[in-house]
Amino acid sequence: MNTSTSRQILIVVAISILLALMYNTFSPKGLPLIRTEPAKTAISDSALFNSLPPESLSALASKTDSAQWKDIKVIAPLHEKALHNPDSMKEVVRTNKEEQPFSVITLDQLQRLLKAHRGILFDARSEEDYVKGHIKGARNVPGEDPGKHFPQFVELPRDTLIIVYCNNPECHLGRSVIEFLATMEFKKMVLYDDGWDGWEKAHLPVDTTIVKF
Repeated sequence: MNTSTSRQILIVVAISILLALMYNTFSPKGLPLIRTEPAKTAISDSALFNSLPPESLSALASKTDSAQWKDIKVIAPLHEKALHNPDSMKEVVRTNKEEQPFSVITLDQLQRLLKAHRGILFDARSEEDYVKGHIKGARNVPGEDPGKHFPQFVELPRDTLIIVYCNNPECHLGRSVIEFLATMEFKKMVLYDDGWDGWEKAHLPVDTTIVKF
């Protein structure tokens, strides 16, 4: 390989790297070049379970069709208007970036919530991963585009307990779903940070039933 050919290859590689960096910088799905450890706030059993209403949320958790939620009153009136114009959310809601909108729960706490039929469980992984296996009762809301399910979310009361999981603590998809819901003023959100990896490691049941949302 002569000097001229080597120089051309180096130029092509350099241009490719530059274009890749530019795409990553301006793409909404770009990855951070420097990884920062996300803040985690655990929640005690007393705070988690005593703060929840005594009545079970199983009526909500058992619904598999968003059309069945049409009789639920939306707490924030402006969101009814936003249902017809999602872009208006940018003007209606302002997210407080200084406050973490969720708490991290353990596997034991997750199991207790599921056993008591409290809250609605969301799987933030890709649809492909969800179909292969998930926690029983979980609805799939991929963290890459949670806004796709805006019409369904807007029908839920803002004090609904939201439970989210992804793959593991390294997975950002669960946090993406929670951040999206925070802009819609949901107040009670928890993240099972060990995610699907932690669930499988504990040799807990794998479900393949598709739960629509």
